[in-house]
Amino acid sequence: MKNQDAKKIVEALGVEALRPFEPVAYYDKHMDCIRVELRDCSFTEERHNEHITFLEDNYPATSRNAVAGIMIKGVKHIFTELALPLGGIVYVTTILDKMVKQYPELAEERICKIVNEIDLTVDMSESDSLVTV
Repeated sequence: MKNQDAKKIVEALGVEALRPFEPVAYYDKHMDCIRVELRDCSFTEERHNEHITFLEDNYPATSRNAVAGIMIKGVKHIFTELALPLGGIVYVTTILDKMVKQYPELAEERICKIVNEIDLTVDMSESDSLVTV
């Protein structure tokens, strides 16, 4: 890419568009789901059950976990069942930990790897909130 092309991109999109990717978790109030994206990659959604969908990296490195993220669906129902606050900031690991304790069938290797890999929060008090590491 030529230097002048880069300048045009910065002018059009702003400097914020050029920041490196950081893992992110956010609540989508319209879909009532929490989406956790661990890396910037092409992925396929693989539905695990009615509450969990894994984001599987289409081209994972040999030494890397294939799970690039996770979606938690039916958040309002799950949070009510697990006595989690529907407002404020909640650690994603707390949500997954409580889900695994409530639904032992979720205790599988892919979820355990995510819990060990991340330190993200999601702000449930904001619609379509976005919180990074």
